[in-house]
Amino acid sequence: MYRFGVRVYFEVDGKVLYQAGKIETNVESYYENNDPRDWHPDLIGKEGIEMQQFAWDEYENEFSTQKLARIDTETRQPQFEDWPEPDPDEVSPDPPKSPLEERLERAEAENAENRNSIMELTMLLAAGV
Repeated sequence: MYRFGVRVYFEVDGKVLYQAGKIETNVESYYENNDPRDWHPDLIGKEGIEMQQFAWDEYENEFSTQKLARIDTETRQPQFEDWPEPDPDEVSPDPPKSPLEERLERAEAENAENRNSIMELTMLLAAGV
């Protein structure tokens, strides 16, 4: 099993564009075939995008309790800040779905369609059509 820690894609000034969470996979070359620079709208076609890969549990507490503010471009270390206090009068919208969640929903819908098609073909074959 291969473990990849948090990956952060950022601009040359340290502004974070995309943060990929930890992943555990049995594919050693996972990021060679699944690089967010190839599919994430904030990264496609942008020049000068840098990436920092952190170890599996490196900064685990900070990533889970604080907001990643930026990457220090000299040390390539993350800089965190506290999450802002929520406004009790503000109704929070549903959080946006991650690209992975969107891909999963599309795949599940396609899977359901394929199952229905297979069932229909099976019924036609059984009926002798």
